[in-house]
Amino acid sequence: QQDGIYYFTYTQGAKVVLYKTGDIAHLGDVVSSAPAYATVYTPPSTMKDIWAPELHRINNKWYMYFAADDGTNSNHRMYVIENDSIDPTTHNWVLKGKVSDSTDNWAIDGTILDYNDQLYMIWSGWESPSNSVQNLYIAKLSDPWTIEGSRVKISSPQYDWEKHGLSVNEGPAVLKNAAGNVFVTYSGSLYATDNYCL
Repeated sequence: QQDGIYYFTYTQGAKVVLYKTGDIAHLGDVVSSAPAYATVYTPPSTMKDIWAPELHRINNKWYMYFAADDGTNSNHRMYVIENDSIDPTTHNWVLKGKVSDSTDNWAIDGTILDYNDQLYMIWSGWESPSNSVQNLYIAKLSDPWTIEGSRVKISSPQYDWEKHGLSVNEGPAVLKNAAGNVFVTYSGSLYATDNYCL
């Protein structure tokens, strides 16, 4: 939500779309045409399996983070596009590139934490190129598209409720309360099971 407008994004086939509405209760009534709807990014044919876009407003610009690969799941990485317009449904989106730490391992579900004027990225990733256990990592950002320094693992599947189907920690979401506490929720277990949970 920004300035009284709610934005909703998801992947529609091989593209990222964005809806806007002043009434979140009637999001389902928004028609698939401008100005309430826009295709904000259609990636090149080499970029496939677009997952989990997230829209963020950072330093008066819009950023959309998403995961993509080249058709092979083990090559999923995080990417970001930028828009300096006030309205993110304009077509002024520019690919800033891949957002990766030095390991350049499998990564999805990136989100942003702004804490004490420092930006961080939190994402679900693999420990190594061949270890498909999904952990949550955090790293500092020097700008909205550049990781600074090493990643730090903050969560790893260790309980039964995180291990149905696969060992998974994914979909991190940052919550802040009035007391200044920061919480990170996440999903556990394989999304395709009845035991997928927060």
